[in-house]
Amino acid sequence: SIKLLHKLAQGKTPAEVGVPANQQIIIPTKALTKGQGMEYKKYCDDLKAGLKE
Repeated sequence: SIKLLHKLAQGKTPAEVGVPANQQIIIPTKALTKGQGMEYKKYCDDLKAGLKE
């Protein structure tokens, strides 16, 4: 989870946790089929909420 990643990375440099020199982290996207949009939006909102804590 995002919270766990924050705890693991705390106190380390970006290079130590694997952030590339250009600071771009590629996140794979997911193709949605009809009817999955709201479920995926909730999933993304939950991820964003984890970043704020």
